[in-house]
Amino acid sequence: MAANSTSQPQEDLFTGAEKLGKMFAALEQQGVAALGPVADTLEEYYVKVPLTLPGTDEKWESSMKVIKPRAFSPSKVGKWDASSGEQRSHPLIVLFHGGGFTHGSPESMTRPGREFAEAFGAVAVIPTYRMVRQDVRWPTPQRSAWSVLVYLSENAAQEFGVTLDEDGHGGGFIVNGFSAGANLTAVTAAISVFGDTGDPAEMEHKPLAKPVTGVALTCPSLMTDAMVPEEYRHLYTSLKENYNAPGLTGAMVETSRLRLQANSLSRWYSPVNALTSIPKTTDFGVYEPRFPPCYIQVCGLDPMRDDGVIFGKMLADRGFEMKIDVFSEDAHNAWMAMPFPTKSQNPSLGEGMMAGMEWLLKHYGQL
Repeated sequence: MAANSTSQPQEDLFTGAEKLGKMFAALEQQGVAALGPVADTLEEYYVKVPLTLPGTDEKWESSMKVIKPRAFSPSKVGKWDASSGEQRSHPLIVLFHGGGFTHGSPESMTRPGREFAEAFGAVAVIPTYRMVRQDVRWPTPQRSAWSVLVYLSENAAQEFGVTLDEDGHGGGFIVNGFSAGANLTAVTAAISVFGDTGDPAEMEHKPLAKPVTGVALTCPSLMTDAMVPEEYRHLYTSLKENYNAPGLTGAMVETSRLRLQANSLSRWYSPVNALTSIPKTTDFGVYEPRFPPCYIQVCGLDPMRDDGVIFGKMLADRGFEMKIDVFSEDAHNAWMAMPFPTKSQNPSLGEGMMAGMEWLLKHYGQL
């Protein structure tokens, strides 16, 4: 079952994506330039990592932007164990960029990456992933994101000096994403917990060597009208309400789905398809295994607002820890390097994300 079907010529779909990608790249460059040079306390560099697409023999390479502290500082909140006087491990925060699965780059997430590294002593890794093209469709982006997380779960200590999890101790392994990147984040987190056995897109895939300890989603793309569970259908109104929103419109959302050509019933398309098989806490009690604590940001004027609202409600109804902020005055937006206008204040998108990340780290005992 495809997410949508169309008679629109495929070359037209991707011509529009190419134009949007060029505009997005120019805005990324402007945004990073406006940030200025990285702080002296941080180092910022790229590494190229050869990977294999899960379920295939296909090789690909992820270019990962790494932002990390140059030296440990005991003055940083949560990075010093007062009881033993010992240094604690730095958290690893992975950031998947947005761009409708067709464009975007790690540069767009430079701003939050730097802030996480400075405020929390984190190692921020912003990877590329496989984009959708005329000959590359779903679930390639999601599976490439999985291969990134497998690599990081196995090599974080050796490559970046972070201990992710050792019997509940370590820096923690948080995955964060915006828009299409939030889809990759939510899908991979759910697969890591619930698996894909019996899924329409079930495949052989190497498990993560260390568990994801927290999830952060901004404006996630998680569902189509046809797959909204009946009990939450009354909440799914934003696609129509905000169809003509500034920036990302409902038509652009639909076109992105057409390019993706996904099976909307698969767990590799949305974690909603895993949660529908999990009973509510009132029916069952506390469900195991546990989805990681999840922080969600949605914008009131975003056509995809209710993707995040409903996903958050589904998590809460099943006893999973979640926190959601609704930025009612903003359309599809995030705290990024690009100079997109934002109206929300107290908190702003950036303030909300920093507080949400602090909440996730506290849940893991890092703050």
